[in-house]
Amino acid sequence: MFIQTLQLDDENRMQFLPGRQVLVSGSVGFENAEEGRQRSPLAARLFDIPGVRAVELGEDYVTITKTDDETYKTLWIQLKPMVLAAVMDHYMSGMPVLVGGETETSASYSEADQKIVDAITELVEDRIIPQLREDGGDAAFKSYDPTNGTVTLDMDSTGLSTPAFGTQIKIENTLKHYVPEITRVKFERMVDETETTGSDRPGLQTEEANQIRV
Repeated sequence: MFIQTLQLDDENRMQFLPGRQVLVSGSVGFENAEEGRQRSPLAARLFDIPGVRAVELGEDYVTITKTDDETYKTLWIQLKPMVLAAVMDHYMSGMPVLVGGETETSASYSEADQKIVDAITELVEDRIIPQLREDGGDAAFKSYDPTNGTVTLDMDSTGLSTPAFGTQIKIENTLKHYVPEITRVKFERMVDETETTGSDRPGLQTEEANQIRV
């Protein structure tokens, strides 16, 4: 899977964007390991990493605050690979992001459905996204509904040199060919939140976001 990282203004905070839904809506923060382990399997994994002081989960991001004091100074060059591995391991496990709370998380799939999701994300990340970027576009896997076989992709077609409709048909045909369980592919607009909400968090298309493949 592709995970993007973004260094925030506070040098002790870094954002990780897994390219898929983290929370359905809103955000939740954990200031200590005990709270994180009670509410979130993902946060529990992250707090197991030495140097992680706080965790915030949003709709499409995970923000880590690292320890930075005189007795234990953590460097991102040491911490970042461990965070990337923990996020990837969580999504591969199929466990929910939150437990016992009002805010529901991204879908928790059965073992069979998870294999389908893994096949879809591999196709999207290894084949579809590189081709789109060569043509000036971009995409990200958003969700898979096993009840009706619908895949939803976020897609940025503003820079494409070819018609977006034709590109979408090719993507849908590719996914259906390699993953026969897919019956439909929905395309939603990939939004740069710095333009639409005034947030100081750059979106997926900015130069500040460093793309890392793990």
